[in-house]
Amino acid sequence: MRNVNIKNTREWVRCNEDSRSHHWRNIYIRENDGEFIRKGRYWLWQEKTKKNPSKKKKQLYIIRTPDGEEIISNNLSEFCKERDLDNRAMYRVIMGTRSHHKKYTCKKLIQE
Repeated sequence: MRNVNIKNTREWVRCNEDSRSHHWRNIYIRENDGEFIRKGRYWLWQEKTKKNPSKKKKQLYIIRTPDGEEIISNNLSEFCKERDLDNRAMYRVIMGTRSHHKKYTCKKLIQE
C-alpha cells in the first residue's frame, strides 16, 4: 500500500473516495507508522519521522545556601524537597523576579 498519495490508485481511492474510507484509513494507520492529514477535500498520508534518540543534556544549577556554601545540582526539585524549599520560588530566583528564597540563591550553570 505505498501508492496511497498517488491519485486514482487503488489505495488512494480506498482512503479518499470509498464509502468506507474512514475504515480503510484506520487499517492503514494500524499497519504503518504515520497519520493522514486533511488537505482540502482529500486525505494525504504522512509518515512519522524518526527523531534523534540522543538524550537531552541535564541542566545543572549552582545553589548558594544561607551559610555561603555552593552546591551544584542537576535536579532542582529534588534539592528543594530535601531542604523544605518551594521549587517555584527557586525558579523565580533563577528568572530574576526574586533575589532569594529563604536566603538561598540559585542560577543555571551554562553548559557547552
